[in-house]
Amino acid sequence: MKRWFFIFFIPGIVSSFSGFKGDDEPVFENIPSVKPQMFDKASENWADSVIATLSLDEKIGQLLMVCAHPERNQKHWEEVAEQVYKYKVGGIIFFKSGPIRLVNMSNFLQLNAKIPLLMSIDGEWGLSMRMDSTMRFPLQMQLGALKNNELIYEMGKAIGRQMNRIGIQINFAPVLDVNNNPLNPVINMRAFSDNKKLVVEKATEYMRGLQDMHVLAVGKHFPGHGDTKTDSHHDLPFIGLSKSRLDSLELYPFKQLIRKGIGGIMVAHLDIPALDPVKNRPASLSPKVVTDLLKTKMGFRGLVFTDALNMKGVTKYFKPGEASLKALLAGNDILLYPEDVPMSIRYIREAVEDSIICVSEIDEHVRKILQVKYWTALNKCQYVDTANLLKDLFSAQDELINRKLNEESLTLVRNENNIIPFKRLDTLKIAVVAIGDSVQSVFQDFLSLYAPMSMFNVSKDFNNNEFLKLKDTLKNYNLVIVSLKQTNRYSFRTFNFPDKGLDLVKYLADSNNLILNLFASPYCLTKFPYYKKIKAILLAYDDTKLPQEFAAQLLFGGISAKGHLSVNISHDFPFGFGIETDEPIRLKYSVPEEINIERIKLNKIDSIVNDAIKQKAMPGCQILVAKKGVVFYNKSFGNYIYESENKVNNNSLYDLASLTKTLSITLVLMYLHDVNKFDYNKELSYYLKSAIGSNKENLLISDILTHQAKLQPFIPFYKNLISDNKWNLYFSKIKTNNNTIQVADSMFVINSVKDTIFKRMFNSKLLAEKEYKYSDIGFYFMQNIIESITNNKLDVLSDSIFYKRIGSVTMCFNPLKKFSKEQIAPTENDKEFRKQLVWGFVHDPGSALIGGVAGHAGLFSDANDVAKICQLLLWNGTYGDDKFIEHSTVKDFTSCYNCPKNRRGLGFDKPEPAQNKESPVVKRASLKTYGHQGFTGTCYWVDPENDLIYIFLSNRVYPDAENKKFNDLGVRNKVLEVVYDAIENK
Repeated sequence: MKRWFFIFFIPGIVSSFSGFKGDDEPVFENIPSVKPQMFDKASENWADSVIATLSLDEKIGQLLMVCAHPERNQKHWEEVAEQVYKYKVGGIIFFKSGPIRLVNMSNFLQLNAKIPLLMSIDGEWGLSMRMDSTMRFPLQMQLGALKNNELIYEMGKAIGRQMNRIGIQINFAPVLDVNNNPLNPVINMRAFSDNKKLVVEKATEYMRGLQDMHVLAVGKHFPGHGDTKTDSHHDLPFIGLSKSRLDSLELYPFKQLIRKGIGGIMVAHLDIPALDPVKNRPASLSPKVVTDLLKTKMGFRGLVFTDALNMKGVTKYFKPGEASLKALLAGNDILLYPEDVPMSIRYIREAVEDSIICVSEIDEHVRKILQVKYWTALNKCQYVDTANLLKDLFSAQDELINRKLNEESLTLVRNENNIIPFKRLDTLKIAVVAIGDSVQSVFQDFLSLYAPMSMFNVSKDFNNNEFLKLKDTLKNYNLVIVSLKQTNRYSFRTFNFPDKGLDLVKYLADSNNLILNLFASPYCLTKFPYYKKIKAILLAYDDTKLPQEFAAQLLFGGISAKGHLSVNISHDFPFGFGIETDEPIRLKYSVPEEINIERIKLNKIDSIVNDAIKQKAMPGCQILVAKKGVVFYNKSFGNYIYESENKVNNNSLYDLASLTKTLSITLVLMYLHDVNKFDYNKELSYYLKSAIGSNKENLLISDILTHQAKLQPFIPFYKNLISDNKWNLYFSKIKTNNNTIQVADSMFVINSVKDTIFKRMFNSKLLAEKEYKYSDIGFYFMQNIIESITNNKLDVLSDSIFYKRIGSVTMCFNPLKKFSKEQIAPTENDKEFRKQLVWGFVHDPGSALIGGVAGHAGLFSDANDVAKICQLLLWNGTYGDDKFIEHSTVKDFTSCYNCPKNRRGLGFDKPEPAQNKESPVVKRASLKTYGHQGFTGTCYWVDPENDLIYIFLSNRVYPDAENKKFNDLGVRNKVLEVVYDAIENK
């Protein structure tokens, strides 16, 4: 069994203890005895009834807890089973395994037991300390960084629940050692802190959580596995500390946890002359330590465990069997991992026969063990069902707790000029260097949600040529984010950081704006004496998935920094230090449970979408849902087309179609309105002189934006260009001076077509009635107005004013200029106009004919970038701590402008208030909701009353825009209904 212990004294954090008169003559103050909750009258009565049925050997067997390795072969299983049925051992300690195999072995062993076995494990950070395929909770030093101790209590309960499910009754945790030696090779990050009071705070909550789930908490490693240079697996460590020092520091957490009712204590193999002068007698075998100090002076009445008796700290000086007897004589209740079970029983039996120990003493130890069995419901045999075991061990409830632990422990220790969270993303050219990651890491994946950046992955042993090349490349970036990972948590000198990696960090600190992310022990801060040259340092403690995920979000302000150092590193990084940041300024990415939504209630989305794909209503889609600034659902389905296996992913770009009207044109108009360059109450001719003299001259811009200006819904401009064999007059297969506008692969239209299109629009007839009639035509005009006012192109304006500043990665016009086809979902197999599959070019023919940049269509994006715009609007025009639009302007444009005659806002679509009329969005959406739908099978809706964002992107027009199944099935709104069901807890 692996145990590691070490303590180093740091002057200044230890207070004196008034109970001592001096180092040689301590006066241990007796602590009032506290009986742990499991030792009550009911358990005592049951225990006595069992004891009355046991032989001496069976009683002795109950004192022994033997090891089991479920991953080993059948022979090992049978050997352990023999110890159970032949020697009647009382318990098992499990080692490396997977959950199913452990449960199968546990059930097998229980089947062979006369009295149900106590099952135990080292589970300091949960079952994953010994098991694969289980939930990994943070190490204790990471937990020490938390301000919110309630989270540690909830973690204890979560680990307890998982142990209940897998049939384990004892957890050898928490670690109560005070880690006051930064070079401690074996405890270190397994300890909460180098501050004794913080150790008590955190350990108390962990213990409470476990024991509230009827899992016995066992504090270790008594009396404090501190200032040693020796691993007790290999030798007997020597601790030459004084009694006053031991009592005031090492013993302090144990005394406090005993007072608070901890049920178990593990005694370590340590040679401590101040407590027992007998040379080479480990504390675990010392009556002075176990009985006189722990049980008598400190008043501990729970179960006392030895550390593993197969460790060299014991076996170097004591023979098998002898160690077990001496441990029992010392006062231990459970003899853990004895080297030789038959020999242990023999030695103890002979001691009874020789009156060295009496049967009543054996009975007292056995009684306590049986009382714990009663408390853990082992008064009858319990078998564990393997059905749904893995699923149960990853409950959403426990996952949420684990996420909060990892999120709130992240510790920002440097933040020059408040560079974190990053502001004004349009001014940053970002490079990310992941040292030691050969493929893109989780950290990099989550960083890429927030902004465009270049990724560089270098192996741990990258050579000098790679080093020089990377140095040269990184000169082109004004912000470099570097991640370093400690891959061996017991490396506390080098932290497994490669020398070349440290050289690169030092170089970047001198030459770049460097952001350093340390997925490592806090003690690694000592490796950066030049830290003042680094702009920001974030300590994330571990290289597992969740610290990486949240570190990325913290840098961009998706979450706040809350953690504080639980150990003293240096004068500049003292105990308790941590820089907190303000409330989040960008979207956060999490799980549904964070906002009190059960993920199981969203499962219906899968069936709706998969059925639509099966019916060929669409080949695939992206769906994103956010609430309260938290993206809790972001999932992709299906393929780009039915015939291929090119799967949609969350980075795939879709043709947004008419979402362009609000995500480009309307946004820019709102911006111009704020700077007093645009007034929607003016007539069209006020801004567009070409409208003078036409029937469009006096159209109100507000009427155009709300689709009540009597404009024709749609003009099929392309039809005149392809009729009567005119193709060669207007199109070319190659780009020429006269044909520069590309509308598809190998298809360029004549440049004069733009003038022709606008002439046709100005000459088009108006409808007879002024009423709501959806039209694209007005948004061509809005594009002209914007470009006239600003003397700039719509795509350039949209990008510079909004997309770059919000950190858009994909949102753009003409995506083939930036992305490969493989990242873009195709739209229609156009058999009439372009005679090809439209892929990477705008689907809308009118937009295509004027170059793919139009007021009504042309924008491409993934759902994540659409969500950033939606959140900007929901946060009243602000995103990333950057003001884009005034609050009043957002309200004006997104409100119903002419209700009840017309539901529309200025540019935005709205719910239909009349119950007898069809609404574009579900009726359950509040009337304050706004958004838009797109012809290609897209939509987004923002519901301010529910603080909700919903985005659905698809290419339902593949292969044929005339396919009505998508709308007939009502896929977009069916999915949204599921979302409302979930948030309303229906």
